Amino acid sequence: MSSSPTSGTAVTCTAVEACCSYSRLHRGLPRRARSYPSDMTDAEWRVTEPMLPAPACTTYWGGGREAYCRRGVVDAIRYLVDNGVKWRALPVDFPPWGAVYRYFRRFETAQAMVNAVDELRRHTAAR
Repeated sequence: MSSSPTSGTAVTCTAVEACCSYSRLHRGLPRRARSYPSDMTDAEWRVTEPMLPAPACTTYWGGGREAYCRRGVVDAIRYLVDNGVKWRALPVDFPPWGAVYRYFRRFETAQAMVNAVDELRRHTAAR
């Protein structure tokens, strides 16, 4: 896998190849291709996705649809952690830094990231 992104590569979310279980809620924005070493594998995503909080639009209180793919947001967070860059220095093929930060705050409030890391460690140790 190359460490440099493929420019101009975008994949649209479809029912056949959904990026996450809530892809039907996205606003038709293209999904980026996997191109960074920090991007999640499909196996990691299967473990991590159920630990993320439910989108606001599926809760009792309601809310707007999520504009960005959750997997893309988690990949952006992992990129930040792996490379130690500033929020505003996210590459353009990730969702905007402000959106990634809002998701991050929501995930952190729900302790989703801590739980996901613990679960991934358990899966790795079980191998």
